[in-house]
Amino acid sequence: MDLDARLAAMDEQGVEVHALSLSQPMGYWADGELAQRISEAYNDALARAHERHPKRLVGLATLPMHEPAFALKEVERAAKLPGVRGFYIATRFAERICPTLHSCPSMSASRRADCRFFCTRSR
Repeated sequence: MDLDARLAAMDEQGVEVHALSLSQPMGYWADGELAQRISEAYNDALARAHERHPKRLVGLATLPMHEPAFALKEVERAAKLPGVRGFYIATRFAERICPTLHSCPSMSASRRADCRFFCTRSR
C-alpha cells in the first residue's frame, strides 16, 4: 500500500484516522507455517505504518484462523505491536474452527490483551 497516497485520499475525504486491515481471502489460502509467516509479515507492516503515522493509522491485525495453534501464537505476539487495536477475521473460518467465536482460544487471548475481534461475513 502506498501510505502517502492513502493519507492524501484521507485528507481529501476528511478522514482523520484509518484502521488498516487485510481483506478476503486474508491469508486463509495458505497452510501451516506459510499462513503464520503471512500473518506476521502483514501485522509487522501494520505496526510500521502506525509508527510512521501514529495519529492517522491504526491496525486491525490478521490471524491464520484456519491454523488454531498459529492463530493463538499470533494473537499473543501481534497484540503487543504498536498501533494494533484488534483483529479482523472472516466468520466462515472462525465458525469452522470454533462452534461459537466466544469459545475460541484466540478470542480468549485477545480479551486478555485488551484487543477486540472485528468479523466480516464470509460466504
